[in-house]
Amino acid sequence: MSRSGASGTSDIDGCAARVAGRESGDERVNLSLFYKPSTMSLKLSDKKLAVLGAGKLGGILLRAYLKEGLFSTNRIAATVRHAERASALTQELGVPVSTDNPKAVRGADIILLTIKPQTVAEVLREIALEIGAQTLLVSVAASVPTSYVELRPVAGNIMKWRLFERCQTPPQRSAAG
Repeated sequence: MSRSGASGTSDIDGCAARVAGRESGDERVNLSLFYKPSTMSLKLSDKKLAVLGAGKLGGILLRAYLKEGLFSTNRIAATVRHAERASALTQELGVPVSTDNPKAVRGADIILLTIKPQTVAEVLREIALEIGAQTLLVSVAASVPTSYVELRPVAGNIMKWRLFERCQTPPQRSAAG
């Protein structure tokens, strides 16, 4: 994964911009939205964001979203593994950070899964019953394929969530076909 694209933005920001554009139905969404909040036609501030794994990558993304004002602080919940770190991040960021994944995702519109690959199955089992039908699950867990996340058995059922693992712009279809 490259650290910066032609415009100097990270691929992750580009991914988030494309996901946000798809979710809003606004085809005009592009990377400039992440750097010009005053021109943003996209309404993420009314969405609830849950960041599971607010460590290195999750913490960077959360800080960037807060800095740009993309989400309201009262509509964000985050988690980490250790209570001491949760307390420190709550103080630093001004958003609730805990060790309780199910509580963090309860009622979330968007779940950002930024956890270590070896914990994905465990965390998905923990949060499965809290994920709503319209919840967007964005996984950036390294080396974890989409199929693995989509088909996790929960209480004998197979649950499918809307999931974006790799954010690649799909090929445009011509009007003819």
